[in-house]
Amino acid sequence: MKTKISWISLIPFIIFILLFLGSGLLLQDFYAIPAPIPATLGVIVALLIFKGSFKDKINTFVEGCGDNNIIIMCLIYLLAGAFTKVTAEIGALDSVVNVTLQSLPSGWLYVSIFIISALVSTATGTSVGSIAALGGTSIAFATQTSAEASILSASLLCGSMFGDNLSVVSDTTIAATQTMNCSMQDKMKENLKLAIPAAILSIIVFYFLGKDIQIEMKESALNYKDFINVLPYLIVIILAALGVHVFGALTLGIITGGIIGYIYGYFDIIGFTKNIYTGFANMNEIFILSMLIGGLAHMMNKEGGLKYILSKIEDLINHKRVYGIIGLLIMTLDLAIANNTVTIIVASPLVQKLKDIYNLNAKKLASFMDIYSCIAQGIIPYGAQVLLILSLSDNFGYFDLLKNSWYLLFLFLITSGYIMFLSRKKEHLN
Repeated sequence: MKTKISWISLIPFIIFILLFLGSGLLLQDFYAIPAPIPATLGVIVALLIFKGSFKDKINTFVEGCGDNNIIIMCLIYLLAGAFTKVTAEIGALDSVVNVTLQSLPSGWLYVSIFIISALVSTATGTSVGSIAALGGTSIAFATQTSAEASILSASLLCGSMFGDNLSVVSDTTIAATQTMNCSMQDKMKENLKLAIPAAILSIIVFYFLGKDIQIEMKESALNYKDFINVLPYLIVIILAALGVHVFGALTLGIITGGIIGYIYGYFDIIGFTKNIYTGFANMNEIFILSMLIGGLAHMMNKEGGLKYILSKIEDLINHKRVYGIIGLLIMTLDLAIANNTVTIIVASPLVQKLKDIYNLNAKKLASFMDIYSCIAQGIIPYGAQVLLILSLSDNFGYFDLLKNSWYLLFLFLITSGYIMFLSRKKEHLN
């Protein structure tokens, strides 16, 4: 039977977007209402308006929830949550900050904040967490030196988005690699080709902006525990880079954190297991949301929703433009949703369809989806990252922050330029 092409199949998705965006704007907090609630309402609408028996529609929804990529993604979320909780319990975050502070030369204040936040975000997989952990300290430097609070905050934002985009335990990385069915190693290699040049250019700019600022940053002496505490992070990053499946890398990282925590008395065996479970529970929202969106997308696809979208944009898309169109789609969705992980999950069915039609490169797609979602997330004034930074100080505004967010600008220009190069060389076919 030929699949129908109808705009009606998009209504549940539109309702999800409108409820998510509308509630965030109304309450001035995009995280006040948990994202699975608007998604659930979208599913209910789909069950009511789509044709077929209720049993068949439920079966279709469950098929989408149980898709292999969705289940694998959800399991990785659980392991990432456990890893984050266990390493936090042993004080690994403080150790990363301390080791980095002691390793950087005095006077490189803006560069130091960029590098520290990048390392913390890469290690923990969360840009919001990095900003929350370092924001107060970063802003405080503005009162102790001649540093500008807006540039300090921008360097913090840029470093945090760098790590969010590259971390193997980041929600966005997990979602991008699993939905595009590519390995963490391949995605990281593709990502680094674009992120490293952008980071180097940013470091150069931040250095010249702050080269005359002097501050003594060595707040506390290093001890051997600092180096031991960063081992779980190093193990996960190195193993993922070597191509070890993220399941194995995260599991070994959790075990390493557990051993360190037990030896140094941070917790006993029972406490270790409780921390693992608490980490699982911390990922409930994204776990549930991923399954709901997976089921909703499958229902929408079966009703012809993806074909309808493709029919409307097919005149704009060709082999040379497809990556650029996907980048534009990702950024537009993030502007509407204000959550880069949700954006990737929502966009993935359509991107997968385009991948099959145009025989696109999976690792490049995963990299571009992650990059463009992080760029958009870092510049929208109502995103969690920007809102958190703006809440830390009254000495600067949104546009002051935006004009100093050099990494996001360089990453956008380099990635877009790379896409144009691929279009001319036709290198994205394999």
